[in-house]
Amino acid sequence: RLTALEDVQRSNLEVTRTNLELSRVRESIGFSGRSDVLRWESEIATARRLLIDATANRRQAEDQLLQLLNLPQVKAVRPVDASVEQSLAMFSQPRFQALIDNAQTWETFQDFVVARGLENAPEIARVEQQILAGERQVTAAQRRYWLPQFNVQGFVGRNINRSGAGSDFASRGIDDDSWQIGVNASLPVFSGGALRADLNKSRYALQQSRDRQSFTSQDVETRIRISMEQVGSSYSAIELTAEAARASVENLRIVTDAYSKGARSVTDLVDAQNNALFAELSAAQAKYIYLGDVINVLRESGDFSLMLDPQFMNDWYRDVEAFFGERGVPLVY
Repeated sequence: RLTALEDVQRSNLEVTRTNLELSRVRESIGFSGRSDVLRWESEIATARRLLIDATANRRQAEDQLLQLLNLPQVKAVRPVDASVEQSLAMFSQPRFQALIDNAQTWETFQDFVVARGLENAPEIARVEQQILAGERQVTAAQRRYWLPQFNVQGFVGRNINRSGAGSDFASRGIDDDSWQIGVNASLPVFSGGALRADLNKSRYALQQSRDRQSFTSQDVETRIRISMEQVGSSYSAIELTAEAARASVENLRIVTDAYSKGARSVTDLVDAQNNALFAELSAAQAKYIYLGDVINVLRESGDFSLMLDPQFMNDWYRDVEAFFGERGVPLVY
């Protein structure tokens, strides 16, 4: 994303240099005064500063990427758009478009992602294990009322060496091996309410875990639905920002032509260029913002297989179609 933004700023600097030369031509033929040239020289300085900032941001991101990949900082890493375009193509296929074709399919698709997310969420799995542990604690506390506490102890010994006068006890029936075993069972008759206190404590802890399960499920579902709505917004932004960029660039071309003929002022051209710059920056970021939102949905739903495993795609669509079939919602490809 930062590489794309750097490219836009570099392109903007070249456009600004072209407009500076154009203003000098206008000055030489008397269409404008020195103020236009000075204005574009100021714009050149601003564009260069923005490009330097964009380059610094891109290099910082490269350093962070090298750290995450555990590579030497001197190694050059230059991400390419091929993987990004491949990921975007996955969401432009007719099979996927059918899932977001209208309000009904979109809501059903959200329900499917929520259902899968509730199955895969590690937060919910952790709470479920806490509930199982709490149930075992309650059962153990209940058994203390009637189940004795057993202790078993044992001892085995062997004298590996015997010597000296009077050390031979064989005539008395004593050999070198010895052993003993004991079993003890105790049942508390009076505990001062400790057993009931332990049982109540275990029950309250179990109820806490069950309440936490309900809250965690609601929290996971809410996060998934919020991230899904964000994906819907960022997906539409890809085409809308691209359309805005095309219109702004065409407007810049028209204003530049009019400025060269003395029909528009330098202010008009600067405004047109700034609008084009803003639109191109938005368009350059849109697809990366969308993919980031998609990754966030996968994180919230607890499964990244959709983007990491190409073989998973057909199985995923089969599950989606089965879910839609259960809901009675038709899919039109």
